[in-house]
Order: sequence, then C-alpha cells, then structure tokens
Amino acid sequence: MTAKIQNALQSNNYTFVMQPIFSRDGLVEKYESLVRLNISDTKELLPYEFFEEAERNESFKNMMIHSLQHAVEFLKTHSDKKIAINISYRDVAETEAINNFLKIIIAQKSELKKRIIIELIETYDIEDIDKVIAFCKKVKDHDIKLSIDDFGIKNSNFYILSLIDIDYLKIDGHFIKNIGSEKTKLIVEIIIGLCKKLNIKIIAEHVENEDDYSILKEIGVDFFQGFYLGKPSNNLFFKIMNIFKNFCKRRTRFLYRLMKFCERLSGESKEIEVRQQEIKEELEEKVYVERELEFTQENIITKEEHIQRLYMFIETVAVNFRDENYEEVDRLFRKINL
Repeated sequence: MTAKIQNALQSNNYTFVMQPIFSRDGLVEKYESLVRLNISDTKELLPYEFFEEAERNESFKNMMIHSLQHAVEFLKTHSDKKIAINISYRDVAETEAINNFLKIIIAQKSELKKRIIIELIETYDIEDIDKVIAFCKKVKDHDIKLSIDDFGIKNSNFYILSLIDIDYLKIDGHFIKNIGSEKTKLIVEIIIGLCKKLNIKIIAEHVENEDDYSILKEIGVDFFQGFYLGKPSNNLFFKIMNIFKNFCKRRTRFLYRLMKFCERLSGESKEIEVRQQEIKEELEEKVYVERELEFTQENIITKEEHIQRLYMFIETVAVNFRDENYEEVDRLFRKINL
C-alpha cells in the first residue's frame, strides 16, 4: 500500500470533491474543497490514510497548489459559487510554496477572489506565528475571506482569534457531536455570542442528525455542514446542474423535476463496488431509462458508472428540451417517477 501511495503522490493523482455548506434557510451558501488520493482506478483514499506519507515526502506543497488551481477553475465556470480551500499552518511556513500560492491568487480577477475562502486547518502546530499573521494580512488585502477550522482545540483557540482578522469560525466536530450535553451547549453558546460581537460567522461541521441540527439552529449557528445535510460530491454533479440551468429557464415544472432528480446524485462521488442486489433494487425502482439497462446478473459496476449513466439521461432530456420536444421530456421523467 505504501508504494502505491508514494507513486500516487509523486504523480499528483489528486481528486477534489466538494461538500456543501448550508445557510439557516436551507440553501447552499458555499462549498468546502476536500482532497482525495487516487491510488488506482477503483481505489480512493481519504486524507487520514495518506497524510503521514505525504508529510514524509513533502507532497503537501504540491497538494496545496493543486487545491487552489482546482478551486480557481471551478469558480471560473460557476460564477454563483463560493469555495473554501484548506491550508495548514505548516503550509503557511513554507515560504516558496506560499509565495507561489499567493501569485496564483493575485493573478485572478477581483470578482473571483471574493469567492475564495482560505480555511486554516489543524494538521500541524503553528511553527512561526509571524508568518501566519503576514500571510493572513496579504490574503485579506485581496478581499479573500479567512476561516479557522476546528475551533476549540489545539491552535484554533482564542489566542489565534485575537491575532487574525477572520470572517468564519468553524466549531470543532467534538462540540457539535456532543451538543446534546448542557455543558457543551453552553460552551458553544458562549463562542457564538463572542463571534457575533466580533462580526464573525459561525459554521457547525459534522452535523449528523436532525436533533443536533435543530439545537444548533436554535442557539444561533449561521452555517451548517455535515452528512445529514450533504455529502461531498465531484464535478460531475455540477456539470449536470449546469445542463438543466441552460435548458430549463422557462419551464418551471421541468426545472423542479430536474432539481429533484439531481438530489439523487448528491454524495455519489466516491467510487465503490456495488453488489448485484443493489443493482436489482435500483432496476426495480426504475431509476434509469430502460434502454440503458442491459445488465446481466454477473455485472458489478461502480457508483461513478451509475452517475455517468444518469448524466447520459440528463443529456437526453436536455437535447429534447432544446428541440422543444416537451412530450418526450415528459415521458422520460415519468419513467423515473418524476
């Protein structure tokens, strides 16, 4: 496994998925870009599975630059989106790498820069606080938003809050998962009260159930992130969203159907093997257009292939809508119970 990880890191085989962050009214306010490492066509590693190896061969520098480049390309094609990218305090201490990072940011148009959020994460301790302060000042000079991750543990505490002018504060998942405790709830309420006085918006991460979500909303959290609300998704989801934006501006009922359809795709970014029984169940539910479903009992396909088939369905709908063949569009949607 170690050799595969090393090869993937050296080849920069990164994938970036985006997890939605929701406002109090239930709308997506922004996305957080999360890195994955592809060690094969079917195997994708989460950060905790390869960060130790990345630290040994100093791959974090490349990862940081790739993360920013991905965010910039995404924002160029999604003018109504905001995206948060993660940087560790150790990244900030790498002079050459951080200078290259800043050059890429500075080269962007002002409108795009305003939609970038730099999120300082807790992967490493602060080695040089002066460099962190200087970096944050440069970032703020270009109208880029700053966020502190994992607030309440290690470096993400009141000390760093007193030194850096931030826009968002993300409360550590430990507090969110234990928000049902009166003591934890009181601590979070104190943090929220302080942030309101400092004009800092609060993000609750790791929101995993309705009860926690309700409590957090009640005590004044501004934004919410977690699997209960939305899982990380890849760019294919956003390509599909763009298709129905282009073809359904004047047909509200088709727009609604497409939006409901796209909800089925949320969280389908990670490639995993699907058992034969899952395929049968999906066939019974008529998720796909019948002519696209020529599977045998021996078929085992990946979720990414599922999404590709759904994407083909959307393209079929889009073409018929463009050609004003509304009866065919209606028939296609009825086939998948929309």
